[in-house]
Amino acid sequence: TLSRQHVSIPMGIAMIVSSLFRRLCIAACALTITVAWADPPGRVGRITYIEGDVSFYNDPDDSWQKAQINYPVTSENSLWIDGRGRAEVRIGPSAIRIGNDSMFDFAELEDDVVLGFLQHGSVNIRIRQLGNRDAADTIQIDTGEGRFTLEGNGRYRLDAPAVGGESRISVFSGMARFEDGDTRLTIDAGKQLTVRVSGGQGRGTDFRYDNAGESAFDRWAQGRDQQWDLAHARYTHDNIR
Repeated sequence: TLSRQHVSIPMGIAMIVSSLFRRLCIAACALTITVAWADPPGRVGRITYIEGDVSFYNDPDDSWQKAQINYPVTSENSLWIDGRGRAEVRIGPSAIRIGNDSMFDFAELEDDVVLGFLQHGSVNIRIRQLGNRDAADTIQIDTGEGRFTLEGNGRYRLDAPAVGGESRISVFSGMARFEDGDTRLTIDAGKQLTVRVSGGQGRGTDFRYDNAGESAFDRWAQGRDQQWDLAHARYTHDNIR
């Protein structure tokens, strides 16, 4: 006949097991708290093209680093093109391209807004809104002269010379707004707005509208857009068959 026997665990081993169990529980709780308190970025882009001397700023402890393809880009990151070069950052289906001798800050990347600051140089921006998926509701670009808000689907270029005092936006498709203080201006498709601030005690701002003209930078960006469109069409076709 089999009988059930009580097996006693030596006190020393029991204390070790109990201590180890408490340590594991504390570690698990700490991990849970860390995950719960973490503040993930609202939106993340990635670097998808690099040409020339391109530097990336991510953390004050790391300073400027050589940019790499597929680097994640989020709030408070920057890209700097030293001399001739280009870089592309994709945010969902939209793209921001940085041109020669340019420095661009990604101030905020959130679910409903992308806020950037063009310190100097040129950026070409393509906004795509595919329903509600991966679409930034608003892209706003600040310069030393004010804020440019890009309205929905469209192609745009902003220029800010390094000498300062002037900003220019070209709207190839879509619509944009310029704001600075009480000033509100609209830029329609096919138009270009130049904002020039004069110095001295009689500081004032001049505004000039012209027809938008494409540059080699814009034509290169449009070629990149066409490549994306073809790849997206193939992907969509392959997944609905």
